Amino acid sequence: HRRIMRADLEHFCRRQGIPMQWEARVDPDATPRVLVVDDDSSVVDAILDALMDSSTKDEGFSVEHTDNAFDAGRLVTSFRPHFVFLDVDLPGVDAGRIIEAIRTDPATARARVVAIAAEGVDVAAEFDDVLRHPIAQGAVRAITGPVVGAESLRR
Repeated sequence: HRRIMRADLEHFCRRQGIPMQWEARVDPDATPRVLVVDDDSSVVDAILDALMDSSTKDEGFSVEHTDNAFDAGRLVTSFRPHFVFLDVDLPGVDAGRIIEAIRTDPATARARVVAIAAEGVDVAAEFDDVLRHPIAQGAVRAITGPVVGAESLRR
């Protein structure tokens, strides 16, 4: 008996042209899904505070957090985030591979990928935005938009 990860099965099906009826698409009308990949609790808290402040209560967000690269890959596939906040300095994270996985999957291709980096750290051009330490709530809200919807997703 062998088990395979859903991402591997989906990749195989796409490569072979096999339709995937279970495949969900990023729905701009759905509750916005945010994935935060960072091992610094103060950064995670700053992003969560910005998303959950009083001005966003009517909008609501579904948020997942992980502090490791393996779970980040798994969550990109299963959670299908609209926004991914990714610490580029996280041990074991190959930002290029994560961005490629997001961009090549039709279900997440429109997700906005935001680098979290210290001042002075070079960030790959593939990122849609960059948050610099210390994280400002206004910067997070500028990225996710005052009203999250289709206009906030990557075009």
